[in-house]
Parts: sequence; structure tokens; C-alpha cells
Amino acid sequence: MLYTGGLPFNLARNPHYVRAFQFAANKKIEGYVPPGYNKLRTTLLQKEKDNVHKLLEPLRSTWKEKCVTIVSDGWSDPTRKPLINFMATSANCKVAGEIIESQFPHICWTPCVVHTHNLALKNICLPRNVETNELTYEQCRWIKEVHEEEFAIKNFIMNHNMRLSIFTKFTPLRLLSVTDTCFASIIVMLKRLKLIKRVLQVWS
Repeated sequence: MLYTGGLPFNLARNPHYVRAFQFAANKKIEGYVPPGYNKLRTTLLQKEKDNVHKLLEPLRSTWKEKCVTIVSDGWSDPTRKPLINFMATSANCKVAGEIIESQFPHICWTPCVVHTHNLALKNICLPRNVETNELTYEQCRWIKEVHEEEFAIKNFIMNHNMRLSIFTKFTPLRLLSVTDTCFASIIVMLKRLKLIKRVLQVWS
């Protein structure tokens, strides 16, 4: 059933799936016909939707008073207390986090690690030549220059169909193009160019 129907293997972990087979194995259900395609997507689906709404009603009834319901995804700390993450990078959200921390000491605010790394890479890979950034610029501007050359090479190949076609004949690897807003993409792209350096030298 899983193979012929293209069903995900996670279905085997579903307790309802397990219980259904256990029930079928332990009961005499001769002549039973499972619900068909149309019934599953109409009548039974609507019935399950109504059941979910009924289960949620105790929570929905509190919305007028509390305005929000916080749901945990199951993560917990070493003492088995639920962890709830509020992810944001806005300065206003940081201030809000500090206010919450002051009132509720057991709640702690931490910056987004990915965003912090991204900002660090931005300052290293694309340093700005300004008065407050002179030291970083002097030490890291060579990375910026290398990145500009790397960007020119990538565009030279990717923006011309004939060149791209010739390039793909020499290597199975592709030039990666990660979103420009993630400055880690500069590192990713340079690593890929290093891998195909010999191909570029032969091709040129």
C-alpha cells in the first residue's frame, strides 16, 4: 500500500494507522468495504473538520479575553518545561523581549544566531569604507575585491546560454546562486569556484 500508493513512510508511525491494522487483524470484518475516494474527500473530511472545531472550542472561547493562544511544538528544557520561541530581528522586538524579561525572569531573550552570523559575514565580505569602519575595511577589503571578481565570473557564464552550455560540458558541478540577502552565499560561491578552478583554467 505504501509503495503502490506513493504514501510517505511516516504513515507507519501514525498511531491511527497502527490501530487500524491491529483492529482489522483482531476482528472479524468480513464484507467490510473501506470508504472510497469521494467519501473521503467530502463527507468524512467535513466530519473530521467539524470534530477539530469542536476540540478547539475551549481555546477559541478564550480569544475574546486573551486575544491569543500560544502553542508549543513539543520542545522542552531539561526540567521538561515547554520551550516557546519568538523569532524576530527587529530592534523593537528586542526591546519588547527585554521588557518581558524584566517582568518574567524565567523567560530569556536571545538573538537569532543565523541573523547574527549573517551580519558578521556582511561586515567581513562586504566591508563599508566609512570612518567608523576603517580597520575592518583595510583588513577585509581584499575579500570584497575577490567577491567582485567571483561575481563577474559567475555572471559571465550564467548570463550567456552558449558559454553556460560549454561550461557544463567540462564539469558536472554547477555554479551555485544563493540569495543575495544571505551573505554566507559569498562563501558558498567561492568554495564552489575553488572546486571548479581547474575546469575554468582548462576552459579559458
